[in-house]
Amino acid sequence: MNTIAEDNAVAVQLRPLVMLVAAFSLVVAAFLVTTASLGASPINSMDVASLDRR
Repeated sequence: MNTIAEDNAVAVQLRPLVMLVAAFSLVVAAFLVTTASLGASPINSMDVASLDRR
């Protein structure tokens, strides 16, 4: 069985990873909200870009 000190050590080690994942999630959410507010989706934007190349 783990002691409280061992659990705290694991929590301290995982904290940077958790913060990184949370920050990445916020960036993705902000990107999706921005894209949606412009009335497009990333897929539609890519379709338009491919049409411009023809």
